[in-house]
Amino acid sequence: MTASVGSRSELEKAVAAMWVEALGVSEVQADDDFFDLGGHSLIALDVIDQVQKLTGVELRFSDLQRARTVASLTDLIAGEMNEAGGGHE
Repeated sequence: MTASVGSRSELEKAVAAMWVEALGVSEVQADDDFFDLGGHSLIALDVIDQVQKLTGVELRFSDLQRARTVASLTDLIAGEMNEAGGGHE
């Protein structure tokens, strides 16, 4: 199993790896849609929990519904980290 090919950041690679594991797929690209890959609410809750453990960012299910790709979710997480004063990826 591999994460996103051509990932832009370490955070994006970590999110892609979470999706690979949670979704049971062999590969996730930065522009792959979580729900198109078979994601649903229970898997989303697992991913949200993993994101919080890794970054301290508390996401809601609605965040994943809006930010459906690895790239867009990573941008959302990074933005939340910057707002909280984390300032790193």
